[in-house]
Amino acid sequence: MDGEDDAELGPGDELVIAGSMTGDGSLHESPFGEQRLFDDGERVLQSNEFFVSTYEESRPEDAEGLQPEELEDWLQERGEWVHVTEVVDLEMIETPEAFIMNLREGFESAVSEEDAEGEVDTVNGENVWVYEIENATFMVAAEEDDPYLVGYEAAEVSVSFEDWDETDDAEEPDEDVIIEFSELEEAVMEATG
Repeated sequence: MDGEDDAELGPGDELVIAGSMTGDGSLHESPFGEQRLFDDGERVLQSNEFFVSTYEESRPEDAEGLQPEELEDWLQERGEWVHVTEVVDLEMIETPEAFIMNLREGFESAVSEEDAEGEVDTVNGENVWVYEIENATFMVAAEEDDPYLVGYEAAEVSVSFEDWDETDDAEEPDEDVIIEFSELEEAVMEATG
């Protein structure tokens, strides 16, 4: 997926969502790092890079206390992933299935069967129906029995759907490289003296 995702991604940045549709081994990968979902989206792990980027984004530049560079060093000494399930809003973290369903609902709310007039085209050698709706373009594989999304484009977002039923589920990291969020209290105490 290429494009802009709210305030997090900038033009030209890429967000990859892949793996289990239900979040039982799926990943979100962006320039900020990687986030993995397990247990049907109920367990969330963030790479050290992702966690530090989020921490840096959420604090004022002149804030005292634990600095992003110090946090990064502290995490690297202890593991590779931070278990953040207890401190994130799970409803704000989409499984691949939820991402597609939300996109589909937006498509269906913007057009009815009566006024949907798609045109047949070819995208990457595949026959698709192209729907121009307001400021967005939806591309759906021209399969009568099993149509599926191929792409979506809007002013600042370009989304492509590839390798349906072919990607591997994300692997759950070994427990010895996972840092529990509660352990971060140690880093905060060290930084504040």
